[in-house]
This record gives sequence, C-alpha cells and structure tokens, in this order.
Amino acid sequence: DNENGDNENGDNENYVFVVDEGNACIKKFTPEGVFLVKWGEYGSEPGQFRRPAAITVDVNGNVFVTDIGSTTRCIQKFKPTSKGTGGINGSGYEFDTSWGSYSPEANPAGGEFTNPSGIAVDDEENVYVTDRDNARVQKFRPTSNGTGGIDNSGYEIDPTWDDYDIGLG
Repeated sequence: DNENGDNENGDNENYVFVVDEGNACIKKFTPEGVFLVKWGEYGSEPGQFRRPAAITVDVNGNVFVTDIGSTTRCIQKFKPTSKGTGGINGSGYEFDTSWGSYSPEANPAGGEFTNPSGIAVDDEENVYVTDRDNARVQKFRPTSNGTGGIDNSGYEIDPTWDDYDIGLG
C-alpha cells in the first residue's frame, strides 16, 4: 500500500488490476478477487500489447501499463470513461496516450527503453519507469498544457532526475 492506503496495483476503490502477459491483456478484480473486466489483446495498436509487464493506477483512476515486447508504445495510459462503461471491450477504460520506444543500445536516450519492467505514479502524476536492462528509472512529468512531450504524449522527461546509478543491476 502507498501512503494513501491505496493498493499499488489498485485504485482508490481498492480494485486490483493484473497484467496477464500470456493473453496480452489487463484484468480488473474486486478486492475480494471477483473478476470484473478485461481489455487488450495481442498487437501493436493503441490498447493492444505484445508483452505487458507492469501496471499501476494513479489517484484519478488512470491505468499505466509497460509493454516489454513493444518497439513503440512502451508505456500506455488508459483513462476511465465518464460513465464507467463502454471503452475498450466494454471495460470502462479508454486509451489515452502512449510513449516510449525500444532501444537495444546501452544507456539509451530518455524515453527509450530496453526492458520497461516496472512502473509507479506519484500523487503529482509523475510516472517512474524501471528499465531493468539499463539499471535505471526514468521519471516523466506531465507537460504544463497536457500536450507535446515525448511522442506528443503529454509527458516529458524530468531533467532534474538522475536516472542512472541507482543500483538496480
């Protein structure tokens, strides 16, 4: 649990979100473990995944997913629909934005990943992504106007964040 008492992979209603890598989808459960909905399928379009790896939910109910099999859209963000219904596969969530690309190089540029295997969001909507193969965490902050940034996602690298030498290796 984080400081708000929310489950790290849940939301403020304590729903639990699970990455199903084998079926390339996201599943949502009640706190008691009752399955509610799923969305996603294998592919490279918005809302599709190659190998989803990690998930987190922010204080607004937005769901962020890393995809270690994608060469584009390494990070996808989904937002709740206004009525909690509709969206992708009737899940109540719709694709919002994505960013990041694959790089086989050591020490790739900001917004590039080799293995985006972990993700977290803080209360200020900053997104932290673990790039396991490069032993680093990248911090992305929302742009001031919600547009622009990496891949026109509305997120940009936080230049004040030192993402290397954090001992993840």
